[in-house]
Amino acid sequence: MFGLRRAASGLWSARLSIPRNRWKDVGQAFQTKSGIRQDFVKSLQTKDKQEAIQRRDAALAALRSVVNEKLREIGKPPLGGEWEASGMGITEKAVVDALSARKQIDQASDAYEPVQDAYGNVNENI
Repeated sequence: MFGLRRAASGLWSARLSIPRNRWKDVGQAFQTKSGIRQDFVKSLQTKDKQEAIQRRDAALAALRSVVNEKLREIGKPPLGGEWEASGMGITEKAVVDALSARKQIDQASDAYEPVQDAYGNVNENI
């Protein structure tokens, strides 16, 4: 699962992986003892996998913004690229797609609107 980690307690966490070529920059920004930082982890405060998947995007965005702000403070460029759903497994992608479809259905209108063809005839079958 991209960006998720499950602790022994059963709680899910979001995990932001830092690209290898930026470990030293991020370590310098956060003044780590070893001089490198490979990842950041933030608890999602849930034991439910689907809830964790829903909360993951906001948590990763928050972690990324904190890291980018620290990098700017020391004059380094921010982390490049944005997280996309393409790294997810089939199950996670299905959940995200289903939630998106559900939102579209909720926003759809229930009003009846008959369709007219080019000649002005109403076609009830479309």
